[in-house]
Amino acid sequence: MACQYCNLKNNELIVYESDRFIAMLSDNPVTAGHILLFPKHHYTIFEQVPDDEVSELFVIANDLSVKLFEKMKISGTNLLVNNGVAAGQIAPHFMINIIPRKENDGLDFQWPTKPVSDELMLNAIDKLSSGEQVINHDEEPVSQDDSDNENILIEHVNRIP
Repeated sequence: MACQYCNLKNNELIVYESDRFIAMLSDNPVTAGHILLFPKHHYTIFEQVPDDEVSELFVIANDLSVKLFEKMKISGTNLLVNNGVAAGQIAPHFMINIIPRKENDGLDFQWPTKPVSDELMLNAIDKLSSGEQVINHDEEPVSQDDSDNENILIEHVNRIP
């Protein structure tokens, strides 16, 4: 199945393009000026995008947000990433939604909080700080055997739309 976002060319909705990224007006916008920013290379979910591309994507998202503020006289933006089916991702290509906002525009991205028991909070803390280096960009990654890599890939595949 071909991805509609890979190798997108000559589209009148494109508002930014570089050798690695495209930003285009959404063909299914929630507001006027709703922009989709994505890599030209196919990455299905956020975790697949290399760190240097993530950094550049968010610099571009910031620049586009500034342009929306200046040109469309908006009063806010939402930067939204739906990462995985459970998070509402529909398109099988990683992207950042840049959504222009105005006061009383009728959009509501607020969701009710849910109480979480102390046990579940402690369990989450334990899992996220279990001695593993979750985030450490200063050192070389710890090598894993192939079975660990296979398990991680299977977990990611289950989240792909």
